[in-house]
Amino acid sequence: MKRKIIKIAEKTLVISLPAAWVEEQGLKKGDEVDCETDNEKLIIIPPQNKSTRKIDINIKGVSERVLRWQISSLHKQGYDEIIVSDYDSNHYDVLQDLLTNLFIGFIVKERSKLRIVIGEVTVVDVSEFDSMLRRAFRSIGTAFEDLEEALTTQSSLKKLIDVEHNNNKVTNFCERLLNRNLIQKEKGH
Repeated sequence: MKRKIIKIAEKTLVISLPAAWVEEQGLKKGDEVDCETDNEKLIIIPPQNKSTRKIDINIKGVSERVLRWQISSLHKQGYDEIIVSDYDSNHYDVLQDLLTNLFIGFIVKERSKLRIVIGEVTVVDVSEFDSMLRRAFRSIGTAFEDLEEALTTQSSLKKLIDVEHNNNKVTNFCERLLNRNLIQKEKGH
């Protein structure tokens, strides 16, 4: 996307920011952003104390499979708070399962007869991304070892299921960081 440079006063040059990005970041007139340079690149970093990304969804009549897909997708997209309305007890059980077995740092923040609010309660440490990604690949290796052992000894696949649940949590965490643009490409890669 190209932007024209505008000259204000004698030494100040200005460019406009893309409206969609500004809205996504929750920025408004008067907010400050950090600007860094990396060789020929200018990197604009929104403030970290930006508003919470929230979304309201109505799940009346939604199947368990669709609910799992929908909530997982919203989490990976980077929403900090998901407000679920028109739920039933089966929906609540699915949400609890997702919070326990898939999402890191999310809990039920509020529950009433009308809605459930699930949201982030931990601060994400972006520096953990590399180690979490390595952990995901290591767990795949562990899963293959456990599968080989189970097939050889005709034993239970319980360990394999536990490894899979843990790997899903880790990869979900990594996808969330990537989708929230919290991971910056290093050295122009």
